Amino acid sequence: VPTDAGVGSAIGFLEAPVAYEVVRSRNMRLSAFDPVAVNAVMAEMREEAEAVIRPAASDVDLAERRVAFMRYVGQGHEITVELPGADFSDEHREVIQAAFDAEYERHFRRILPNAETEVLTWSLSLSAGTEPPLALDDMTDVSAPAPLGLRRVYDVKAGEMREVPMYRRDDLTPGCKFAGPGIIVEDQTSTYVPQGFGARIAGNGYIVLERNGESER
Repeated sequence: VPTDAGVGSAIGFLEAPVAYEVVRSRNMRLSAFDPVAVNAVMAEMREEAEAVIRPAASDVDLAERRVAFMRYVGQGHEITVELPGADFSDEHREVIQAAFDAEYERHFRRILPNAETEVLTWSLSLSAGTEPPLALDDMTDVSAPAPLGLRRVYDVKAGEMREVPMYRRDDLTPGCKFAGPGIIVEDQTSTYVPQGFGARIAGNGYIVLERNGESER
């Protein structure tokens, strides 16, 4: 949980990588797959997306993602299928069919081998490169200070109100650690640490919640 998490969504919006997605509706059965037409649609979408992104990300590599929204002919809902990034050829009909089969089986635990497959919509998105994940350095554990007091909260598992200790975030220095349940309060928000979790303060001041020895960041 970063510092000043109450305004974190706004900060994250401003710092998020530039990205843009273009969607085109073009119904096509895989039995009549037309790679020339699909390549034309993809090129058109990429040109539109790049025109939006380049003014804000002129000197970075762009990551491209292509997907198709597909279904068996006659169904009412589509599933999202990842597409390869290269230009399409006739051989890609089998590649797309295999990708659809794998994704459909992942969703529904079966496929319909005798049913015809179709694409309703094509999508292409471009995004600027992202920064590597923030490393939360290990700190020597330090006992948390005495809590400010107790606050009553509803414990879903116990089905009753409980009194849990309350800590002020400003009083928790890097390395401080305590076992839940507990509440960490600050001006903009509060962080609830449930029973079965522990909280520790990383070197950058972030709160790291841990369960069974695994970080839940």
